[in-house]
Amino acid sequence: VPYGTNISNLTASGVISNLATVNPSFATSKDYSLSVVYTVTAENLSTNIYTITVTELSSLTGISGVLKNENNVFIYPNPAENEVNIDGLSNESEITIFNQVGILTYKLQTNDTYVKISLNNLASGLYFCKISSTKANIIRKLVINK
Repeated sequence: VPYGTNISNLTASGVISNLATVNPSFATSKDYSLSVVYTVTAENLSTNIYTITVTELSSLTGISGVLKNENNVFIYPNPAENEVNIDGLSNESEITIFNQVGILTYKLQTNDTYVKISLNNLASGLYFCKISSTKANIIRKLVINK
């Protein structure tokens, strides 16, 4: 979650079939400063257990929050499969891509206003693309579906 989110009182959301149940209920707010365990019972009475752990982005990457795009930088397609385009960059930009747990997976220094990045070495999942320049720092979610 973005830096500064109060994780001690969050309400989860999820979609399950009409005849399935989840315990504890998604409707009840919970303290996610510790992991929360959900048990989902399907229509056929089989069960799956899911553990949800919430972590603030800044504690993993040192990024002080997710910033809004105010510089007309476009990342497309998103979700992406094999490559992603980044357009509208300022001169002397640094592009870094972090995975969900804050590990740096890609880094590029460029003076171009447009780049195409191959995603062949990255697995499917949620990533955070940080674009840094002398004008601004922008962080965007990037979804890779292979």
